[in-house]
Amino acid sequence: MKKTITRFLKTYKRFVAIFLVFFVWMLFFDNRSMLVQRKLNQQIRLLENEKESYTEKLGKVKKEWESMQQYPEKYAREKYYMHKPDETVYLYSD
Repeated sequence: MKKTITRFLKTYKRFVAIFLVFFVWMLFFDNRSMLVQRKLNQQIRLLENEKESYTEKLGKVKKEWESMQQYPEKYAREKYYMHKPDETVYLYSD
C-alpha cells in the first residue's frame, strides 16, 4: 500500500506542481487575475451608484423644467427674486 502511494505521488508530483504554478499565475499575475477582477467589480458598483444618483437628479431637473415651462413668471420670482418695478418683495422662511 505504501509503495503504491509513493509511486502515485512520484508520477503525479509534476502535474500537481504544474497545476499549482498555473493556479498562482491565474490568481495574481494574469491580466484577468482575481485581483484585477475584484477592482473592476468595485469600479462597476461605484459607477452603478453614480448612475442611480444621476438618474434621480435628472428626474428632479425634469420636474423643475416642466414647472418652469408651465409657470415661467412664478419660477423667475421664486428662483431669481425678480419683481416688477412697482413691487416690494418680502422674503420669509418657514
